[in-house]
Amino acid sequence: MELGRNPPQNISAEQAALGSMLLQEDAILHGVDILRPEDFYKKSHQIIFKCILELFEKSSGVDLVTLTEELNRINLLEEIGGVTYLTNLINSVPTAANIEYYIKIVEEKSVLRNLINSATKIISMGYEEKEDAKILLDKAEH
Repeated sequence: MELGRNPPQNISAEQAALGSMLLQEDAILHGVDILRPEDFYKKSHQIIFKCILELFEKSSGVDLVTLTEELNRINLLEEIGGVTYLTNLINSVPTAANIEYYIKIVEEKSVLRNLINSATKIISMGYEEKEDAKILLDKAEH
């Protein structure tokens, strides 16, 4: 892995996915079935999605007002950029109808980051030479 390279990510797709979820409940249904908070690259997006999931699981309405209130209640509103950032998420959505595509992009970038992390761990194990090569190979394959 080259130093200085950014991990795979698409912040615009993350923003569009989250903004779509704030605009349409159907978009949340797509998101909760496929994505996990850690699939988002940007930490603030992980926090926002986790909060959306929690509101959705409580059968609370999920929109700008309820999400803002929940993030404020748990003292994370300013950490994610405040209500201004949440409003920008909504305004950045070209169309919520493309939620499946936004989710696919976010998911694919997450898979690529996980692949890079796994490969990096395997490389480190190889350089450490702490175990028999066959045992390391077995660990790498699983």
